[in-house]
Amino acid sequence: MNELNVINNDVVTVEDKNFFNDQIDLIINQHKNNRQTINRLVFDSMALLTDADSASDTLARKGFFKRLIGSFTGSNRKLEAIINHNRSKAQYLAQQTLQKLAEQNLLSFDLIASVNNKLNLHVEELSKEIENIYNGLNNFFKLYQNNIIQTELRLDKVERNLNLLTWVNSIEYQLFNGTNYFELDEISKIVCIAKDFYDLTKGEWSISDLLLLKSVLNQLGIIPTKKINLWEVILKINESEILREKLLGEKTFISSDIIDNNLIIFESLYKFNLLLADEKYLVTIYKKLLSDNSVNINNNSLESLLTKSYIEFKNNINLDNDMAIFDFVLELLFNLSQSEDFIKSQLIVDESSEELNLIDSDEPSNFNNINNDNDLLSDALSAFNDKIYSVSFDKFCDAYNLGNLSAGYYLAYSYLYGLGTSINYEKTLEIVNQCLEKNEYDLLFILGKLYHEGLGVNQNFDLAYENYTKSIKKSNNDIAKANSMNNLGSMFLQGEGVKKDIDKAIEYFQRSAELGNDTAMLNLGLLYFNGNDVENNYRLAFEYFCNAAAKFNGKSLNILGYYYEVGLLGNQDISKAIECYRKSYENDFVKAAYNYARFFENGIGVPTNYEEAFRLYKIAADADIPFALVKISDCYSKGMGTERDVTKSWEASNRFNQKGLIYPVFGGAFSTFNCRNLDDPLL
Repeated sequence: MNELNVINNDVVTVEDKNFFNDQIDLIINQHKNNRQTINRLVFDSMALLTDADSASDTLARKGFFKRLIGSFTGSNRKLEAIINHNRSKAQYLAQQTLQKLAEQNLLSFDLIASVNNKLNLHVEELSKEIENIYNGLNNFFKLYQNNIIQTELRLDKVERNLNLLTWVNSIEYQLFNGTNYFELDEISKIVCIAKDFYDLTKGEWSISDLLLLKSVLNQLGIIPTKKINLWEVILKINESEILREKLLGEKTFISSDIIDNNLIIFESLYKFNLLLADEKYLVTIYKKLLSDNSVNINNNSLESLLTKSYIEFKNNINLDNDMAIFDFVLELLFNLSQSEDFIKSQLIVDESSEELNLIDSDEPSNFNNINNDNDLLSDALSAFNDKIYSVSFDKFCDAYNLGNLSAGYYLAYSYLYGLGTSINYEKTLEIVNQCLEKNEYDLLFILGKLYHEGLGVNQNFDLAYENYTKSIKKSNNDIAKANSMNNLGSMFLQGEGVKKDIDKAIEYFQRSAELGNDTAMLNLGLLYFNGNDVENNYRLAFEYFCNAAAKFNGKSLNILGYYYEVGLLGNQDISKAIECYRKSYENDFVKAAYNYARFFENGIGVPTNYEEAFRLYKIAADADIPFALVKISDCYSKGMGTERDVTKSWEASNRFNQKGLIYPVFGGAFSTFNCRNLDDPLL
């Protein structure tokens, strides 16, 4: 791999180089499966390298690197001091980041194409130093792109996607708005084949597929190397409603934050849309100012001028430049894929690419199907299932004090999870021991859990395994048995006190699910959804999530909302997505409040309602959901759904930064969290 040497390495000491490399490796390893974050890191590294501002603290606070610094604590704060006091070192950090991303083959072909496009569009008349950096970056990425092509062509198989080949061979029969592709104007042809290609490949393509796309251009009489004016093409797309609909489909930008994702074409189309709606007042103001100075201009021209100026200033580029048609097609594909990834990245689905995030330890089981003739215990169970925990706790206490050992299980459970009372592991253990002395084996599950997690006792996987196993054999309570089976499945899945065995894990999860345990159903769904130690199977995962959702499992309902929103199985249905998010939120899965709120903010599937969006975002933000903190900060900043309050906006933003997170937290492949911190794998 060629070296990137646009910044003099001599400005950094060996000690600093080692420190930088360690920190970069840490961040890349954390996000290497998140295409959205990697792409953002590339563009922010370029911005840091090419900014002409001489103030290092300004550079250090740009984009990703601001969040990078905010994520370090303790001795790692050294990094902040290093880059804040030396501009060259800050730039060296960005250079090394790009170098390492290239070395680990994390730069995709379409990403590089988009990077090169922006390098070629950069504003001229820069200082010699910055111009040299631009040229060095351009050469680096071009050589890297060439290496990608050569490597993939050597490894590529002869096989092709059947649907893609069928499309290529039938291109002469394809129609757009009733017109044969051959009869369309050049811009319409380009948009149609780019969108068709994206839909057929579902956003995943090889170099060979892209080369096949070149042949389609030729078939339609388009020379791939022919130059077209970027801004003129964007204007033509914007002016044609049917062309915009072809390009965007039913996609609606879920969040205005998409304009911060280096998508020049979509940024421009989105800005045009804003000037027709939320920012229409700007057009009115400027038109009046110009008119007062005897300058007459129509709305379309003014909207075009404002959009072009905004995009150029924001991205430090010149849109009035020529670009090869094939490069423009690649830019379109990059915009399509990244906007889709960004939408997915904002959905809080709460699963991980490396670890299963199973059920939260403080989420109680539902005690339906308990048969007991004791009226007091029956009343307690009824109150518990209605989530009136203060009433159920008192009645469990009364029943237990009257000698009903069956109530002991539920009383210990209440102390274990703090349901109607404070969490008290000592009291939980006391009740467990009292009941076990009288051969009330239902509580073996709770004892197993205490040892499994070290709650009020020293953690001991052997004793956890022993008590879970005894619970399955001796307990008369199917819920206790099912819970024990689920947690044994977790132990075998993660190799806790036993040899890791995915087959046994699945067996225990399935046995638990057969007893009606919605947690086990959820865990099976997550297992196949993530593809951890098993082949990824979204359809099978969907079935398990549906089974769990039928039992009002909030987390499963949230994931089903994701399925329907993005059409993961070709089943996109915004109405069903909204319903699932609503039910998930109503069943106490607070992260779904964020997903639900987005629809009210943007008027998708429901009338726009900023007050309701703010209320739901606030609920999620109060639970420290990262994206919700960002949204609440934005709401207070803009006065959206609430009174404008700069102080509260800053407070929400600061809470986000203090969590040491790098935005976006949830990526296309979803971020990795330690499951102990977010979702405990035990009941």
